[in-house]
Amino acid sequence: MGMTVADIDKIIGKRIQKARLRRGWSQAMLGDQVDRTTSWISQVERGVISLDSIAMATKLADALGVDPPRLLALDTRYPAWQPVEKAAPPAPVAPPEHPTSDRLLRRTFTLGSIAGITAALGAMSPDTSEQVAARSDRGRIDRQALLELETISRSIRRSFTAFPAHALLPVAHHQIELALSLRPREQPQADRFALLNHIAEMAAMAGGMLTLDMQDYAAADTYMTLAQQLARETGNWEISALVFGGRAFVEAHQGGDRDDALDYALAAVDQAENGACLRTRAWTHAVASEMHAACGDEAGFRDSLDAARSLLAGPVDDDHRWGGFSWFDLSKADGYEGGDLVAMGRWREALPALDVALQRLPEPMLRHRATAHVGRAEAHAGAGDAEAACADGHAALDLVARVQHRDTLRRVTALHRALRATANSSTVRALGQHVLDTKVIVKTKAA
Repeated sequence: MGMTVADIDKIIGKRIQKARLRRGWSQAMLGDQVDRTTSWISQVERGVISLDSIAMATKLADALGVDPPRLLALDTRYPAWQPVEKAAPPAPVAPPEHPTSDRLLRRTFTLGSIAGITAALGAMSPDTSEQVAARSDRGRIDRQALLELETISRSIRRSFTAFPAHALLPVAHHQIELALSLRPREQPQADRFALLNHIAEMAAMAGGMLTLDMQDYAAADTYMTLAQQLARETGNWEISALVFGGRAFVEAHQGGDRDDALDYALAAVDQAENGACLRTRAWTHAVASEMHAACGDEAGFRDSLDAARSLLAGPVDDDHRWGGFSWFDLSKADGYEGGDLVAMGRWREALPALDVALQRLPEPMLRHRATAHVGRAEAHAGAGDAEAACADGHAALDLVARVQHRDTLRRVTALHRALRATANSSTVRALGQHVLDTKVIVKTKAA
């Protein structure tokens, strides 16, 4: 049976959305480019309505930098059709104009899930905020204040290892508001870029927490779009790479297309190669390894992981440029290897890698240790050892209770259901009770 018009509309919508996100644009930004409303763009991307003319399809394709035939899914409608020449991927582009970026900044701070929380956390860092804000002489911020913001950003991002998202997200949001209060658009270029980079780092971190810890993908997309837009404006390859890597996780964790997740991961690698620090370049390769493994591509995951380890094997002398949150080192690479093998169903091969990861991961790395424990639990279950799987499941849940890492909680929940279907012993039932208790803790602390 052939594809229906509705099927084609959904394919076209997904291609428009993917091209838009690659440019770092919100739906409102794309609407500005083609003189349509945000609602119209949203409906087209979801396949609710069709493109109303070839002229509009061409206008969208030109704005997004893709071939109109590709956008219109001619390759799907007519399998024999072939483009004359494969289009090169669109090069990074600057934001359409500053007012559009400013409108995005304003829109970010009206998110229903986040609005108002900074007032409650303003007291967490009043001295620093007042001192930084006070160092403004007739609108000009001094160098010491910028250095303090950089130090604050680094401390907040490193604290991701051990603090829950419900505590860190308001702090990141508060820092964005603080930087905005210093009127970056009125500063000389170097100072303006420093402030915008501070905002971008905090926005990227917020997007990561909303994805992995809170599973609020719509809010995460808004923050990531903000970070990506500012990274393009300032030429910050570090943040751009982190955002593309974050989008890969969003696509993977919300049940999206695995090939799309891999595309984002490879785009992160490309962005990092343009000028990110060694540690960020290694991290993007590790993210790509995870997405290759999810696609069942062992050669791809091995090559990517080898590239990550190779980058970290020698001296790393540019850590001051690391813009990611938490940290990435060889112990994390071990964790990625174990997780990749689990994704490919290679249970027994995964166990030694995860053993090494848990031996090497520092105790304060709570999220990463939780991820390694649940990965090892899944490997034990796959290898037929329900008792060991439950032991690691309990260890992961103990850490989830401390940092409210919802993705780990989701995985332990799925593990328990799988074990219950095959080996409903008292040990498995105890894990089920621990899952319920942990869900109560996570919901209570989030509230």
